[in-house]
Amino acid sequence: MNSLKNKISNLINVSLREKAILCKVDSTHLPILNFASKKDINSFFENTLDSLALNLNINAKKISYELLESNDYQNFINVVNKYNINLSNTKLTLLEKNFKEHKLATIELCLSYLKNIKNKFLSLNRKAKEIKKDKGSWNLYLTKYFLKGLTPNDKSTINAPLLIYPVEITEKNEVIYINKINDAFELNEKLIVFLQRDSKKQEKNISDYKDINTLESLKKELETIVNNEIKIVKNNENDFPNEKKDTISQKYKELVIEPTVCLGIFDPSGGKLKEELSNLLASGEANELFTENPKISLDQIAIEEVSNKPIIQIDKLDIYQRYAVRSSLINDTIIYGPPGTGKSEVISNIIANILNEDKSILMVSEKVAALDVLKDRLKDLSIFMLSIHDLNDKEKFYDSINKINQFLGNSWLTNYHQNLSNSIFVEDINSKLSQLEKFKQLISKFDEFENYSYQNFDFKKFTLLVKEVGGFEYLNEIKKDHVIESVESSILKNNLPTNNYFAKLNLYKDFVIKNQIVEQDKYDYFVFEAKELDEYIVKHNIDIYDKYTINTCRQSLNNLTLFLNSNPNYKFILKSKPSKFFEDVIEFKKIKNALAGLVNNDLFTNIDQNKNKLKSFLNILSSSKYSHKKYILDEFVKNLNIVNKKPFSKLFYKTKLSENDNLILDNLMKLNNLHLDEYTDFEYIINNYFLFNTLHVLYYFNNNIFNESYIKFIKNGYDQLDLNTLKMIEYYKINIGRWESINQALVIYTDFVSKFPEFLSENLLTHFINKNMEIDWSGVTNLIMNIERNNILKKLYTLSSRDKEMVKRAFNVAGLKRRPSIYQYILDYVNVLKLVFPIWVSRPEQVATFVPFKKNFFNYGIFDEASQMFLERAYPLLHRCETNIVAGDDKQLRPSNFFVSRMDDEEDEYEIDDLDTQESLLDRAKLTAWVVVMLKNHYRSKSQELIKFSSEFIYDGKLNYATANGFNYFPAVELIEANGLFEDRVNKKEAEIVLQTLEKYKDDYKKVLVITFNVNQKTYIQSLLSDNKNISKEISSKFLNDEIEVVNIENVQGNEADLVILSIGYGRKNDIDKIRSQFGAIIQDGGKNRLNVAITRAKFKMIVVKSLKASDIADSNNENLMVFKKFLFFLEQLNKNKLVDKATEYSKLLFNSDFEKEVYEYIKNDIYKMNLKIATQYDVGNKKIHLVITKPDYNKVILGIELNHWKNIPTKIKKYEDVESQYFLEARGYKIFRILDHEWNYNKELVIKSLFNEIHQNLIKLGN
Repeated sequence: MNSLKNKISNLINVSLREKAILCKVDSTHLPILNFASKKDINSFFENTLDSLALNLNINAKKISYELLESNDYQNFINVVNKYNINLSNTKLTLLEKNFKEHKLATIELCLSYLKNIKNKFLSLNRKAKEIKKDKGSWNLYLTKYFLKGLTPNDKSTINAPLLIYPVEITEKNEVIYINKINDAFELNEKLIVFLQRDSKKQEKNISDYKDINTLESLKKELETIVNNEIKIVKNNENDFPNEKKDTISQKYKELVIEPTVCLGIFDPSGGKLKEELSNLLASGEANELFTENPKISLDQIAIEEVSNKPIIQIDKLDIYQRYAVRSSLINDTIIYGPPGTGKSEVISNIIANILNEDKSILMVSEKVAALDVLKDRLKDLSIFMLSIHDLNDKEKFYDSINKINQFLGNSWLTNYHQNLSNSIFVEDINSKLSQLEKFKQLISKFDEFENYSYQNFDFKKFTLLVKEVGGFEYLNEIKKDHVIESVESSILKNNLPTNNYFAKLNLYKDFVIKNQIVEQDKYDYFVFEAKELDEYIVKHNIDIYDKYTINTCRQSLNNLTLFLNSNPNYKFILKSKPSKFFEDVIEFKKIKNALAGLVNNDLFTNIDQNKNKLKSFLNILSSSKYSHKKYILDEFVKNLNIVNKKPFSKLFYKTKLSENDNLILDNLMKLNNLHLDEYTDFEYIINNYFLFNTLHVLYYFNNNIFNESYIKFIKNGYDQLDLNTLKMIEYYKINIGRWESINQALVIYTDFVSKFPEFLSENLLTHFINKNMEIDWSGVTNLIMNIERNNILKKLYTLSSRDKEMVKRAFNVAGLKRRPSIYQYILDYVNVLKLVFPIWVSRPEQVATFVPFKKNFFNYGIFDEASQMFLERAYPLLHRCETNIVAGDDKQLRPSNFFVSRMDDEEDEYEIDDLDTQESLLDRAKLTAWVVVMLKNHYRSKSQELIKFSSEFIYDGKLNYATANGFNYFPAVELIEANGLFEDRVNKKEAEIVLQTLEKYKDDYKKVLVITFNVNQKTYIQSLLSDNKNISKEISSKFLNDEIEVVNIENVQGNEADLVILSIGYGRKNDIDKIRSQFGAIIQDGGKNRLNVAITRAKFKMIVVKSLKASDIADSNNENLMVFKKFLFFLEQLNKNKLVDKATEYSKLLFNSDFEKEVYEYIKNDIYKMNLKIATQYDVGNKKIHLVITKPDYNKVILGIELNHWKNIPTKIKKYEDVESQYFLEARGYKIFRILDHEWNYNKELVIKSLFNEIHQNLIKLGN
């Protein structure tokens, strides 16, 4: 904790390198007296002038003459200071050492400086915009009145601005204007803290000075701090002399206020955070902020992800992103988000889940880009987000309040409570999650299957056995038809050994064929006759050859003959469909018995006349209204009358059908379904059914009924066998030789099917994967929005009248034309804002200023880009949050502070502030036992070339990356060897090539980012782009509209572009000079992080312009330098490899397993017949697709084929991640067809059929 106490001073940088403490003229701090009148300047500060026009017409001849007339160094410097010409210390030192030799060259530099003065002002505004984009604060100020001299105690020299007005520089009709943003000046908090430190006392907190609004009141407070009178001197009014530190200390031995004016970049804030950290240390609460008691580990998070209820998503997330979301909702969590891995999507989904639970969130980042992107990611949920990081944009701030007011409505003001149930929204969300739950169950089943197959049997050997007996489908049909059960039952019935049974079955088969009774109807009739004959013989104990037995029923046969002669259609019926005839008669009797006493008996006694009436009645009944059905039914049943509806007189007649009514109806429909139209004289048949005795009928059609076939059938026991069993055995080709193998295979198969019936479905896993990818998450945002709206309204309803009035007033004030400052509004209505805005988005300073310093004021805190947040700035923020989520990347930029001056006295400026090596929030969080989740899938870069180096040399190969489909032959990284000279920290040749490259690709890319490795190169390229003579109108327009940005390597994090151009800059200083290993920030501590950020910004293409080779850099113990050298070598090797034909490379046959080779051999000929190609082990990144189908002269992969031995994937979690790798490839544009080894072994032909169907479908989509 002592180290933390030491860091308190870092919270507000008050070193003498801070321009808010000791300001001097340089490129970011300019005097303006030579360019505006004293009158206008004074009017500007007196708030009677809002816009200050600058006169930049310089009399170059006059200044040149005065410089030429200077006889010595001091006279020359006096002229330089008179016209506020800014020269580097290096040039001044050379001039002082040898005035005559360097005089003319220095005059040229002075004139060049004056010539570019307009660009100096515009460049200053550009710098302010860069800081705004990066940090979120506007730091360009026009300042008046400087506190100058020596401090009372430490005798430190200061030159600190007092009245600080935020301004913006614009150009209109080629005139430069300084425009005031706010009328009130801001407090130089750093000066207050510096003086408090010097005086060794702190009687007031920074917040106690917030009401200072005049120079006089500020002066009194300063005098109290230093315990001395401070005089206002009249020297240099509105001027700002370029005075060195020694000059100031000699001139003023005590503190005075000088009315000088300066335009520059300042950072005057930061004191509130310091106060809060001091309070935390004093109370001991700082020790509690990094507790090491996670509720659940990452392993448990992974188990929950693949087993428990899915998390809510407003975007489709990959598994690593879901791990991060799930952990963040439970634990203090660290989320590592390497470039392009979707960290912002993760954060927005964390927030969506938190909102769904009706909790509050504080989102903080040092980088405004991270805060701005959140609004887009949250979509409609951003209505609940209050952004307080830009205090100058009142319109945007109040617009968000007016929108939430309109969204909530005013029903909460009344006592009427509308229905605020969220159940319908929750149900809709759960319906989307149900598909994922089914998929989780499937993966669990797969895991169970692999363990089962491993422990109980070898699936491949089993499939060989299955193939031997006829295949899985064959076994499935046998199982479905219960063949084995039928045969075993038949064997048992015949009481024979298996061998004898199959021998008897063969004789039975010959008998059936010989007697032509293979057809079921004939066989049934034959068996029926045989059994009737057998029963008749047994019953009458007669000799089967004695024909006399027939004479006993002669009369009945005569009557039957008479009837059949009169009704010849019955001859056909009895001969062709005897079974149906007897079944119909029996069914008629059953129906008649069932309806006895329930319906008019005439229906059956006169069935021939009534069958059509029955049909008509049922048709009318089915189409009638329910209220009429009872009456229509009763009329028919009782009177056999057919009516269409219930008459008006029967208005109150019962309508409900009774149980008996339903029974009657059911039987009447059965009667109608007997198709009685086929029969005539059906009444006669029913009354004389004895005539239709089976033997009578048999004899009628076959006089030779007592033939030997029937006798043999009975005698040989064929009646113990049945035709269906025989047909099944014949159909499935079962014999004594195959019986045992089939039985063995079916036993295993039955066990397998009972445990894993899902796996008999074709491509089951692929089906579920496709279903998951089809889930539309877009509607979830709206559902959560409605849920949170109801939650807020419920809280508003329960407010007291007084509190409701406060909320109402807050909304009313936000809608006024003249509204208070954002600062004042938040202070007045902070509790109202907390109530209606569950999401607060800010930078650390604004949190300290506006958010109450209360423990756990928010349920969750999210700290993005935490690698760039100083630890000491984070403590007061963590204190406000119950659960903290730290997101960032320790392989990207570390904390930095632009406002600390560079070491201008050194020729090799490193542009690194003295806090660069300080511990960040992310560094500190890593030392705890918090759950750490790394996002592994890289989505930004279209080509693996753009991320490969970082993945291998920065992230130790832990990133998953893949070239997007269609970009496999696209040269994503282009190297241009400029061989330029690096003079005065600028490589002009590279700059020229950058401009040429911009022209070349001006129509190809929407957003272009030019990244330089030092500030001077950036400034030089910006100056070329600002000069319209150097570029086309299109490039100029893109530059002005920020479609082309030029940035330094230090402030590129959070940016991305379609095209990135790197200008490395470093090289020889002349044609014979050796390259020195002085590469600025890139070789300092954190240098490889800077390189990593720079080379991972491109979506489509990166062009590297360089003037040195990897071989120019000697080996060294400097890790950062060696990574830089490896990067140069990577580029050079990549450039050489461009000569290799990728098509040739992909034509090599490489296999990772026998399974891959087997599938390849099986499908290759059919693929070639389709004029397609097939490649193996297709390299798309750090993963290879096992097989891919391609089309000649077409850059995209038609279909990728993934072949899996899931037995080799040990856990359910790993299986899940394996499926997720397919999702990743699909997200990169590859349509994947997955084949599991058991599917291939189980039903190869069906798999192949599905595979080629998928190929055809994809070709149709491609228009081929």
